[in-house]
Formats: sequence, structure tokens, C-alpha cells
Amino acid sequence: MALIGKIRKNFWLVLILLAMALASFILMDVMGSRKGGGRGMFNQTLVGKVAGQKIDYMDFEKTERALYSGSNDVYGRRTMLWNYLVEKALVEKQVSALGLGVSRDELMELQFGNNLSSVIQNNFRDPNTGQVNRQQLLQFKQAMETGQELSVDFRNFWAEQEKQIVKTALQDKINNMVMKAMIVPKWQTEVVNQLNNDKLTMEFVRVGFDKVPDTEIKLTDEDYKNFMAKTPGKYTIAEETRTVDYATFNVAPTTADSVAIHTGLEALKAEFNATNNDSLFAATNGGGLSPAYSKITDITGSLKDSLPSMAVGSVVGPFAEGANYLLAKLVDKRVLPDSVKARHILKKASDPVQLASANKSIDSLKNLIASGAMKFDSVAIRNSDDTGSAIKGGDLGTFAQGTMVKPFNDVCFITGTTGKLYTVTTQFGVHLIEIQSQKYIDKTPKYQLAIIPAAIVPTQETQDVMYDKVTAILSKIKTTEDFKKAAEANPEILLQTSKSLKANDYSIPGFPEGETSRSIIKWAFENDKGDVSPVMYSYQDDVNFYTKSFVIAGVHSVNEAGMMSVEDAKASLELQVKNEKKAEILMGKIKAVSDLASLAGQYGTNVDTAANVSFSAAFIEAIQTSEPVVVAKAFGLEQGKISAPIKGNTGVFVLKVTEKMPAVAENSNLEMIKSSIVNSNKSGAGYRLWEALKKKFTPEDHRAKFF
Repeated sequence: MALIGKIRKNFWLVLILLAMALASFILMDVMGSRKGGGRGMFNQTLVGKVAGQKIDYMDFEKTERALYSGSNDVYGRRTMLWNYLVEKALVEKQVSALGLGVSRDELMELQFGNNLSSVIQNNFRDPNTGQVNRQQLLQFKQAMETGQELSVDFRNFWAEQEKQIVKTALQDKINNMVMKAMIVPKWQTEVVNQLNNDKLTMEFVRVGFDKVPDTEIKLTDEDYKNFMAKTPGKYTIAEETRTVDYATFNVAPTTADSVAIHTGLEALKAEFNATNNDSLFAATNGGGLSPAYSKITDITGSLKDSLPSMAVGSVVGPFAEGANYLLAKLVDKRVLPDSVKARHILKKASDPVQLASANKSIDSLKNLIASGAMKFDSVAIRNSDDTGSAIKGGDLGTFAQGTMVKPFNDVCFITGTTGKLYTVTTQFGVHLIEIQSQKYIDKTPKYQLAIIPAAIVPTQETQDVMYDKVTAILSKIKTTEDFKKAAEANPEILLQTSKSLKANDYSIPGFPEGETSRSIIKWAFENDKGDVSPVMYSYQDDVNFYTKSFVIAGVHSVNEAGMMSVEDAKASLELQVKNEKKAEILMGKIKAVSDLASLAGQYGTNVDTAANVSFSAAFIEAIQTSEPVVVAKAFGLEQGKISAPIKGNTGVFVLKVTEKMPAVAENSNLEMIKSSIVNSNKSGAGYRLWEALKKKFTPEDHRAKFF
């Protein structure tokens, strides 16, 4: 009580302290946001902004939950959602100016009518038939129209789906407007015809870049800058990228790990041999019973050699098979049909009440058929819930072993005989099966096996040893310079540099995409060049659930939007810049040429001939490569004249045009050429339109702050 009294008397002090704490928190957030790329305190829920339309975090998350809750690819679905929202904002920007819209009647037609939206077609396509499930669509329509109780998740999904449908419909309308406005004038058709059909024959000498030794080439930063300046658009980065230095430390099982795993399986062998329930025992110990019988040719490794001499019920192993040790028990061995022709009647069941009803129905139908009162196909057409086979009298055609689910498969291939009726329960319901024929082509035995595998993986102790080792290395590394020195001194550290990474990337080449890769990239964009992450990253084995590698990462470079840096250019353009310098040297040496044969002799090469060369193809068959600059120069050269040296993609060329064959206009189908141009223009019009609009209304993208 005394403490409460003191607080009351000094409440003004408490308020001051709280205000100071709040101010400190805000200041830290602002300072942290500056380092992290400018996320201010007043836009902390802003994921992006497109054409004046804001994309809020809560809306983004709500739409993601509604549309993609079934997808496990978290980062992939967020990328798809972002692209959708960007296009949706751009569409809405255009339709407000064009006066376009989608009426309620049109929306209903797109959702339930004969002209279904591509969105509906994708979302309600039956994977078994490849067709839209119209029955399911009708059920949803009736439920919504009659006010039936539907889950909140479904209502949210449908509302977001409607937005997708409207966006797609409006986008299609805009695309159609653009495509219908496209024309191809006569002069364009004639020019294209000329470019396609003008031909020439030329002789040429190619002096390869290898004629200049690399030792003669000294590249400077200025050389790279000059090279990029010739075609700046190719080397301009639209958004900031970063590269990461990293070292990977893989965790591998030791000999002791392998021995322990082998010993553990060995201890199971006697019990596996003695059990009468092979399926349960194998499943309890991480294995299982093979659903189908296998041919000896389908089996690999040591087991293939052991099987022919094994008795049914015996166990072999442990033996190594790939990255596992295996125990294998021969459960059964028999000659089976290669294929079976059968038909069935299905009564669906998903709970005990339905199952009882389905069994009763199948028993009644079986009695009708067995008594001869009705034929199987007639009963199937009227009563089977498998609509795909019902219309064919229940006919399933001829199928191989393992095609059907196990209980169905076992009746058809193992226990059943031709001409008899069998009742089988599967996860789909209750089936009445009639085996019509069983074909025996390969009469060699087939084998059913129970397998218990044990993955040869590192133990927790081995993982911990590597963790401690990498932690010790990381504790001595603060900068990428330290990283380089450590790699030079320690052969276990293989230092590598990633490709250029964007702020929203979630994969690094060589690593699985997902949370860990995303964490490295996110950290890299929140820090500066030369920084090394104090966090050691780890990648998990998704199959056997152990830490398979540890990674140390640092920021190698920060590449701001704009012209590519010289450092990046050196990594990706060295060969091209080197060839540019070699071309300058060769062209300086090759002056006026009067005889191609002499030039060829001087450089130890040949005089080649290229016939039927066209301007549009620019392909020179004699050297099996495309040389557009060389071909363009050839068409501009007077017949019989020898050209000056020309820099090509694969060397320096000197050529002489020996014959020109102009296109004959009256022999050309100009209407066909025009149609081809129109179709080509239309095919990519939609994509080019929306890419152009994205460039015009450059989206503000703040996703990296949230994900």
C-alpha cells in the first residue's frame, strides 16, 4: 500500500518516464527504418502504391488468406498476389478513363453461365476429368441465392474471386480494344517481304578473337564504362540489387553415425522375421508394405540378387541402398496377371452412416445381377456414383497392377477370378467389381515386400559439433574482409558470391527457396556493404528433418538502381569487353584488303562462302551462327566490292558480295505476310501493354519490410 501511495504522489514523474520511453521507441524505429530502406512511422502498413492506389498490409494479408490459403508456397503465392494487385490497380486506372465496366448480369454469366471466366475455369476444374465441375458450381450458386449458411472463409474467398473475375474481364476488354486498333500498312508488308526474301551470296574471311592472345589485353574500368555506354539500356538496373558472400558448411554423417544406424536396424531383424503382421510392424518402424507386387527387373541393388533364393517370410539386410540402410521381408511371391479388364459400380461413402447404406445398396445390386434379373451394365448406368464409368456401363477398361487403390487392386490381381462379383470398400466408398478378363503374358514370379528403411543421416551430436565449429569461425568474422582472410587461412571455408539479388527475392541459387534464403536476403538489404551477419543460418533436410548445412553470409556489394557498377560488369562482361578490345586490335591491323585469300593465309583461316543469306535471318550457315551486324553490312555493300573489317559476334569479318537476288514482289503472298504480322503483333500486345503501364506508373514496392 505504501508503494501505491508513493506512485500516486509522483504520478507526474511516471508520465514523464512513459513519454520518454515512447519517444525513445519511436526514435529507434525511425532510425532503424532509415537503415532498412526508409520505412517511416506514418506508413508502417503500406505494402505498396500503384497508380495512386495504396495496397495496405491488412488488405494484402486478407486477400492472401482468401485466395491462397491452400498453397504451401508462401513466397510464391505472395509474388503472384502482388502481381495481381499491381495489374488490378492499373486496370482500374484505365477503366476509369475509358468508361468500361462489368454489369451484374455479365458477372453472373462469367461465374455460372456458358462463358465462364478463366478464373472460374482454373478454380473449379476437376483434376480427374479436366473439365469444369458444373455441378459444384451450381451447388454454390443455389446456396448463395437461397441464403444457406456458408463458412466465413468461403464467403471471403468468393468475394475476392469476384474481384479477380471483374479485373480479368476488364483487362480482356482493354486488350481487345488495343488489338482491334492495330493496323499493318501496305508499306510495312512490302518492307517485311523484302527483308525476308532479298537474298545474297558472299565470300568472307573470319578472323577469330583467339588470334589475339589474352596476354595482350589489359582492361581498365574505363573500358567497361565505354562498353556499357554504347547500349546503356542493356546494363541499366531498374531496382537496387545486392550480392552476398557466403560459405556453406555441410553436415555429413560420420562413420560412427552410420554404424549406429546399421546396428539399430540389425536389432529389429529378429522381431521383423517373427512378426505375423508385416504391414503394421513395418509401418510402426518407419517403413511399409509395398502396395503392388514387383517384377525382379523393377528391383535394384543387393535386394535384386537376394530375392530369387529367399523363402517367403524371410528377412534380408540391413544393406545400403542409396542414402539408406534397408531391412526387407519377402511377404509373398506369386505369378500375377499383367493386366485386368474389369467394371464396377460405386456407391460413395464418407462416414459410418453412409458406409452402412452403401453396403446395403451394393448387396441389393449384387443380388439383382447374380440372379440374372438385371445386367451389370444396366445397373451401373442407373446406380453407380462414378459418373465417368457409369455412362459406359461401369467399364474401367484394361489396367495394369498398381493402377487402382490397394483393396481394389488386390481383388483384381491377387484374390479375384474372372467372371465373379466382389464387394470391396475403399476410401471412395463401396464397389461392386466384376473381373471380365485377366491376361498372363509374363509368367515369372512377382514379389510383395515389406521394407523398413533407416536414413543414413548425421546424429544430433554430429550436428552440434558442426554448429560449434561454425559458431567459433563466425565469432572471429565481423566484416567481409575478415571473411576473405579466414577463407584464405582455412581450406574448410569455401567463400562464394551470389548472383545479384532483389529485395523481394526468396531464393539463392544453390540453396532451397524459402524461409532461410529469404532471411539471408532480407538481412542483406537491411545492412551495408562489408557487413557480416552475426546470425548463422541453417538449412533443414525436408525429408529426414535434420540440419543439413550451416551458412555464414555477408554483404558483398550494394548495386543501386541505374547503370551497372564496374565491379558487377567485371564479373559478367569480361569476355565481351575483352573481345571488343581484340576487335579494335585486329581492325587496326587489317587495313584495306584487296584479296580475301591473302588475308585468310595471313591469319591461318579459310575463305568461306555463305549462300542464300537473308537480312531477317542473319544466320550464316557456313559458321553455324547468327551475325546480324555482318549480314546488315553485306546488304549495304555494292556487289563485287570488298568490305572494310567488320566486328561480329565471333570475330572480325572481311567480305565480298558475289551475287544479290532481290525479292520478286509479284511472287510474294503479301496478304499472308500481312496476316502473319498482325497475328504476331496481337499475340504479345496484352503483355507489352501492361508492361508499358507498369513502367509508366512505377509501383512503390515495400513488401520487403513485411515479408
